[in-house]
Amino acid sequence: MQVEALQNPEGFGTPLNEQFEPILGEISQTWTMGQLMQWIANGIECSADHILLWKVSQYNEKPTNNHLNEHELRVYSVKDLLGLTSPHKHDPRRQKRYRVYYTKMPISVSDLERRYKMRVQMMDEKMQITETTVFPEKTGTVQSILDEAQREFRFSANGTKLLRLVYVGQASHCLRAYHVFTNDTLASEIYTKIGNTSYAVSLPSHS
Repeated sequence: MQVEALQNPEGFGTPLNEQFEPILGEISQTWTMGQLMQWIANGIECSADHILLWKVSQYNEKPTNNHLNEHELRVYSVKDLLGLTSPHKHDPRRQKRYRVYYTKMPISVSDLERRYKMRVQMMDEKMQITETTVFPEKTGTVQSILDEAQREFRFSANGTKLLRLVYVGQASHCLRAYHVFTNDTLASEIYTKIGNTSYAVSLPSHS
């Protein structure tokens, strides 16, 4: 069967840090998720365990909001991922090209269930703000969040390369800082604040 592997642009609600061309090829609907992940990884030259696969809607072939969990990665075939069961069975005579969606992760997908997913804003020395998603360990601290954010932060050539985590309120005309977290604050505390308020977390570099 013909397949097109595409990045999921809406995966975690933040912009893609890297963009890749679609991967085209022929695969089998009996392939395991491990085989599919390796095929995609070969196409973008990365490690297979950093490929996160998303479930696909049977009706519009777009990615859903759900990615495969650890159990599904072990037991699913391509047929299961694409929902190719009656009445949606694959018919070779149609010569249809199917779509699979993935995200290239900064961490191993096998670690994902042991980590938080946090959307954060990053502010550089020019006050430019970008959004990204970080994946600190659930047992970690603010330092874990900063370590993850450093992978994406664009430091200036003469900058300190130090980050701090600031609790801010968002309004249409400004960002107001409410609190600077110490690096030993638990990541679970930060995750609770992000999940239960309208505030965001910002990562400005130290001046």
